[in-house]
Amino acid sequence: MSRNIIFDIDGTLADPKDRLHFLEKKDWNSFYDACLDDAPIHHVIYLLQELKKNHHIIILTGRPERIKDKTLQWLKANNISFDEIYFRKDGDYRPDYEIKEEMLKALNRSIWFAVDDRKQVVDMFRRNNILCLQCKDGDY
Repeated sequence: MSRNIIFDIDGTLADPKDRLHFLEKKDWNSFYDACLDDAPIHHVIYLLQELKKNHHIIILTGRPERIKDKTLQWLKANNISFDEIYFRKDGDYRPDYEIKEEMLKALNRSIWFAVDDRKQVVDMFRRNNILCLQCKDGDY
């Protein structure tokens, strides 16, 4: 039985630590533009790869649409296969948990569980009665 499982990218599949310095000046454009250099978080990628064998993988990311090509390039380079991916609309600066809740409602389907790093996003999934496995809490 195939189930829908959601994964995040930044802080969950990709380690953004080498670009966090851009956020000291709230330079979100440079932060996202440098995403190709992220180190993969291997144990979470392994979990996704194993689950992908029998389940439907959906990626919800707070990354803006404008870096879709870079994101897809990084995912391919790290052997991350998925069924659907949803990005933040360019120019939408709302908090990630609000954007992901909107994405979740637009999906309008049963979600088995989600994997995310940020406490506010984890809390949002749980408020929506979705089990969420939390990776290390990202503070960006």
